[in-house]
Amino acid sequence: MLDPSTLHPGRRRLRSCWALGACYLTCASLLLMSSSAWADGVSPEQATADERGEAQAHYTGGVQHYEAKRFAQAAQAFRASLDVVASPNARLMLARALREAGDLPTAFEQMAQTQRDAAHLAERLPKYAGTAESAEAELRELRAKVASISVEISGGSALEVWVGKRKVPQTLWRGVAVKPGLVHVVARLPGGRRAWRAIQVKLGESKTVRLDLTSADQGPANIVPWSADAGAAPESASDDDAPASEPRTTEVSRLDPRGDKPPYRELSYVAAGVGAVGLVTFGVAGLMSQSTHSQLESDCPDGACPESSGGLIDRGKREQTIANVGLGVGLVGLGAAAVLYFMDQESTPSAASRRTLRTAGRIHVGAGFVGYGGRF
Repeated sequence: MLDPSTLHPGRRRLRSCWALGACYLTCASLLLMSSSAWADGVSPEQATADERGEAQAHYTGGVQHYEAKRFAQAAQAFRASLDVVASPNARLMLARALREAGDLPTAFEQMAQTQRDAAHLAERLPKYAGTAESAEAELRELRAKVASISVEISGGSALEVWVGKRKVPQTLWRGVAVKPGLVHVVARLPGGRRAWRAIQVKLGESKTVRLDLTSADQGPANIVPWSADAGAAPESASDDDAPASEPRTTEVSRLDPRGDKPPYRELSYVAAGVGAVGLVTFGVAGLMSQSTHSQLESDCPDGACPESSGGLIDRGKREQTIANVGLGVGLVGLGAAAVLYFMDQESTPSAASRRTLRTAGRIHVGAGFVGYGGRF
């Protein structure tokens, strides 16, 4: 006789695996969701009373720092306010704090975004009309102190847009501060295709770059879109002390808009897919194993089974093994996905620019920064 109790320890292990899997999925989801904390908060139109109160508290602290000329602390407070509610008033204050701290390029970008956001909201919330007017007036003053471009995309959607060696989010396409000189603008499409254009920009100039994705070149991801036969190409922007008419040159491989950065995000998606398949396998095989065990308990009420039940017991063990392997693959896949996702965030300029306030005249992404105003 065969005793079905030989499956009982496995059944207990299976239940433990289910609990462990659920716990791991919850932790992995929280890890992946935490990266969104760097992004702007909810729209003022959708903010709850609690969210408005929290944002207002950060905003009030920022105003106090600003009035005391502690511009770095003020910028951090306004960013914290924007992380809760994406108010144009908070973004206006951030732009002013950055301007006073000496970071004119980022101040320009945040002021431009303030003007666009406030004008859009003013159509439904008239109180933001004054914010839009103030941002427009201050933007004119900043525009004379920086070189800037606007990017217009037609003929499709781009995976990424690079201005020089910097990946630029879509929120900044209408106002990107650059170093004076020769600037390369590249739109990357699926399959390695790229649309690109080089443009000369002087201090105080604002130019528009139009990229038609229907004419994008086909090529490997590690090949820049301009001619690689010459072996060199101009840098994305000239040095501060170099004339705009004499851009320096470098190796072509250094001008790949992705640089030396591995495709962490793409790999994280692949790992997440593998993990999802593993967990689905775990769930299906686990349910089948439980069903098989229930059938054995029904066929063997006295705890002993006839020889004819041997195949059923073997099937239950096999299903349990498949479930355990699926769980292992799922946990490893999701863990790798979370690690790769954070590695991508760490190697992206926008992540770095959100964690630290740069007061030097240096270009960096400001998609999640904040601004100034008077009320929410």
